[in-house]
Amino acid sequence: MKPLELRYLLLTLRYYAKALKDVSVVVPQAVLVGDSVSLHCRFNLEGEPLYTVKWYKGQSEFYRYLPKELPNTQVFPLSGIAVDLSNSSPNKVVLRDVQTITTGRYRCEVSTDAPNFYTNIETGYMYVIKIPKGTPQIKIEKDSYEIGYILSGNCSSPPSYPHFNLTWFINDKQVNATSVIYIPDPNASESQRIPKITVSRFELEIDANTFLEGKVRLQCVASLFNIYQSQTEVILEEDRPKPRPSSVLGTRNDSSEPVTHLHQLYLMSAMLLGIILRMAYESEIDRLRRLYEEVQSDKKIVGGDSEPKEDILEESKHDSNSEQSDSDQNDSEDDDSYDDVFVSTP
Repeated sequence: MKPLELRYLLLTLRYYAKALKDVSVVVPQAVLVGDSVSLHCRFNLEGEPLYTVKWYKGQSEFYRYLPKELPNTQVFPLSGIAVDLSNSSPNKVVLRDVQTITTGRYRCEVSTDAPNFYTNIETGYMYVIKIPKGTPQIKIEKDSYEIGYILSGNCSSPPSYPHFNLTWFINDKQVNATSVIYIPDPNASESQRIPKITVSRFELEIDANTFLEGKVRLQCVASLFNIYQSQTEVILEEDRPKPRPSSVLGTRNDSSEPVTHLHQLYLMSAMLLGIILRMAYESEIDRLRRLYEEVQSDKKIVGGDSEPKEDILEESKHDSNSEQSDSDQNDSEDDDSYDDVFVSTP
């Protein structure tokens, strides 16, 4: 290519770019059912005469502006489109009472007049949202957790088109979801825009910073762009380990091993048996002492008779000695029994 031809080509490209560079559209990202919406198409023709401005939804034209014709505006019927001509202009078209069917891609096409007939096209997508019924639902495995456990939960939104955006918060701090799925609404009729249920799941390991004063506040926020928001929250409790109950006696042996209940019961039984045997021994000693004193008293009475008889005295002595021997023997046996009892006591 010769230098002169190259220069001419560059000048031509620069001219076309200059004539088409300032076309832009402003289409709302999302609106509510029943709203009135303004679609803007801005352009600077750089001195070129305007031939026409056309608006399309998808591939279908619904509005045209022709400055050299009367009337200079034309509307073409299209399902879901109601143009407000009184408020429309070359740079703006107004739609009344939009419905969910109005959702779609809009295109503005600007063309200059002869001799160049430059054309530029810009597009924008608009959602028309019907506010869904209901709020997001949180499902948690249990209501209390210990440090070190994994806290996991699901949050599901009501069916909507477009689908909800779900965001998790723990104590007002955003946390990332582990997974997100979109489930078509089984009750929806067949159409190109089937409402979907959003299900978001998250997992988080509980640590010392998770709980605030023994509680954690879990929130799930469902939002549709910046025009609708709903949220649900649950309060979870910290499940602190319960202390073990103390033993009956509250004692430990020399090796610091816990005293078992069976061992405690054995010790208490042995102590109680020793006390009972001790009391029985002391009672028996008292009885024998009283018997001995009675025998001695009888001896004194017999010894004080005015006409004592030798055989009576001898018999009394013999009886007394016999009783004394028996008493001593009983004392010895009781002592041996007592020793046997307390020797065998653990």
